[in-house]
Amino acid sequence: MSTRILVVEDDQFLAKVICDNLSFDGFEVARAADAHAAVNLLREFGPDLILLDVMLPDLGVFEVAEELRAAEPTRDVPLVFVSARTSPADLARGRAAGAVDYVTKPFDPVRLADRLREDLDELARGSADDVWELRFGRD
Repeated sequence: MSTRILVVEDDQFLAKVICDNLSFDGFEVARAADAHAAVNLLREFGPDLILLDVMLPDLGVFEVAEELRAAEPTRDVPLVFVSARTSPADLARGRAAGAVDYVTKPFDPVRLADRLREDLDELARGSADDVWELRFGRD
């Protein structure tokens, strides 16, 4: 059974590139263009990881993350944020909101699958803190 990733990205071109590359690399992928569509997909798709654009048109990613962390079915699903906002404060806010990783734009969509696989492998061995440390070092 392949790993399921829900991609929540409002930029159609970027979402297609991400989804195509992840699918090519063996992931099962579903896409939502906004937070409301993502919430509707969660129950039927049952993702193993959610890739969330920080700048969504309908809800902020931090509000979405809070809702996902509060709901039983998605409480333990890893969140990976994607954003062009790269300041230390942005990263800290992402981590505080529950992100296990924070991918900064621009990024290589071909290498994204490897990064997400590494995140999931590190989570299987340890914790979200271990993934964050792998990517960003100790605080």
